[in-house]
Amino acid sequence: MTLSDENKKFLLALARSTIQDCLDGNKGKSLTSVPVDLEEMRGAFVTLKINDELRGCVGHIQPIMPLYMDVAENVINAAFNDARFCPLSGFELGSVVIEISVLSVPKIVSVSSSKDYFSKIEIGKHGIIIERNGCSAVFLPQVPVEQGWDVKEYLSQLCYKAGLSVNAWMESDAKIYTFEAEVFGEDNI
Repeated sequence: MTLSDENKKFLLALARSTIQDCLDGNKGKSLTSVPVDLEEMRGAFVTLKINDELRGCVGHIQPIMPLYMDVAENVINAAFNDARFCPLSGFELGSVVIEISVLSVPKIVSVSSSKDYFSKIEIGKHGIIIERNGCSAVFLPQVPVEQGWDVKEYLSQLCYKAGLSVNAWMESDAKIYTFEAEVFGEDNI
């Protein structure tokens, strides 16, 4: 499902107002009406940036709740609970640019050899997940574009993020999944 511009604007406004409500101590404010398309179960990530630098990014890969609820929960976690950053302050809110990535359901990539990944993973189109030996990590599709990575570097950096050796993606017991994302933000809607 492709979201309409109106639904994208709704989600971005919801994300920003949710952060503001948390800063004001008004958690749990209920919505009076939600577009029916946004009640569909979808996975999503919310990314916060200040001056094009990451300030928080949290999400759910799998569709576990209605999309609008997923965005509201993830923006709170990106702003206040991303362990890589201090909680967002009211002073910073005016500089934050919000980006939302609405995900497709991940699919395992079937390969006969690790070289097959080079033809099955498309930079800018596919987000990837690795699972191996109880470790896992995910990158959204826009990450390798922003970093200038090719497929090999993309997979190696994903392994590094998961705490695995950078060549773990070549192992036969490594599971690689791809997904696509509809990405939109306050700076492009």
